[in-house]
Amino acid sequence: MHIHRRQFIIGPPPINTIPGWVQVVISESVYLYHCPELPVTLVQDSDGQKFLILGFPIQTDAERPDPKIEIENSKEPYVIQDVYQTWAGRWVLIGRDQLHVDSSGLLGCFYHTRQNTKGETELWVSSSIALLIELLALHEKPTYSIHHAVGIDWYPPPGTSMNSILKLLPSQILELKSGALLHRRLLPDISRTLSYEDILDRLQDYLVTTLCRATRMYNRIWLPLTAGYDSRLLLATAKRAGLPVYTYTHIHPHMSESDRVLPPKLANAVGFSHSMIYGKEYRKDLDAIYDKHTGGLCVGQDKYYISHQYFNWSQKGDLILRGGCFEIGRCNYWYKFPGPGIISNVPGVDSILNGFKEEVNPALFGALAEWIDWTRQTQHQDLDWRDRFYLEQRLAGWLSFEEQSLDLIDAEKFYIANSHYYFAHVLRVPEEKRCFSQHQIDLIERMAPELNKFPFNPVSTQQKVLRHLIIAAKYLRSRMRL
Repeated sequence: MHIHRRQFIIGPPPINTIPGWVQVVISESVYLYHCPELPVTLVQDSDGQKFLILGFPIQTDAERPDPKIEIENSKEPYVIQDVYQTWAGRWVLIGRDQLHVDSSGLLGCFYHTRQNTKGETELWVSSSIALLIELLALHEKPTYSIHHAVGIDWYPPPGTSMNSILKLLPSQILELKSGALLHRRLLPDISRTLSYEDILDRLQDYLVTTLCRATRMYNRIWLPLTAGYDSRLLLATAKRAGLPVYTYTHIHPHMSESDRVLPPKLANAVGFSHSMIYGKEYRKDLDAIYDKHTGGLCVGQDKYYISHQYFNWSQKGDLILRGGCFEIGRCNYWYKFPGPGIISNVPGVDSILNGFKEEVNPALFGALAEWIDWTRQTQHQDLDWRDRFYLEQRLAGWLSFEEQSLDLIDAEKFYIANSHYYFAHVLRVPEEKRCFSQHQIDLIERMAPELNKFPFNPVSTQQKVLRHLIIAAKYLRSRMRL
């Protein structure tokens, strides 16, 4: 486990970087330096235009070739976003002097501009804020502190913990020569006449195709199981695809009883093995490595897992299927902000802070204000502002930071739901179904109906009734007009 594993930095030459890192020339004035464990693929289209693919993109459309071949087959004129809108996973694409992140920015990009000794403006970009701070010798103090599960427990993009460093939003493309930001659409256009069953057909094909293509390059496929919806949908997809996976559950003091009891039963129901993973003694040195690797931006459960050695079992050649990004289809933030959700009705900063019961501080207020200003300039038709908030804040903010922290472990991670194509289709599921995860239940019923015999996140009868009342109330509030 070593700091800056699988990270990269882009800037003008020369860069005093880490021994053993790989140098790639992007242009005369822009170089890429990356850890050798970060996959980087050079590819050119049919007209000789060169692109760099960083990370692990997977083609989700069964009728389209793998990302590298798709770019090679592309002929001018074409729009590069039309090429990658069906890619899933965690990746960055560089070409035509522009930088594009994956659909929710899980391979996040931080950027910093400064004047060199000649008075020229330099742009620096990295997947790691800690790497920028270290190599550029930045000495700013953090703008404020965050705490796990308290209010907004991430630094809202485009803000970060430092005033001089910003984070690229999923709705932005970064010009590498000028540092300018271009607008990028968040959802591709799909048919407005699709029925619910049509959407389920497409989502099922998407999940099975993506999982089959993602797993063919790895020795062992691991799936962390809980009592919830996301991991069970992945389990059903693996069963449908006929792919053997190793399931596991991290056992920790604060987990629910259902997360402890149900996973072995679920795995057994579809004929897969299951392991209970227990942590070991706390190691202060691992805790320090985690903080240094992340620049102190991560305060969630994974910090506990790393410092208590939960991932010691992972090896190179392992792939962990992660369930994040599915929640974008479940109206996650609607209950916090009831009322009409068209993008033009995005509220002010005070309303967002109140929804999270968050105290006001200037840095947090400023970051959210900047995001709100950008959303009002770059409206997306048919995209509820609360879903956009989940995508550009919870995913590109909180989850992206968490994923960068787990670059420390040997295994690779993969998010099957992280694609523009998936988001576009799941957000067309009728609200009354997606607010209750009915589309996930129906997909599981199609692919592994035996898994639906077990309850989701079960609690006592009294708690269950209360939970359903709360969910129903949240849904009704989301339908109310202000």
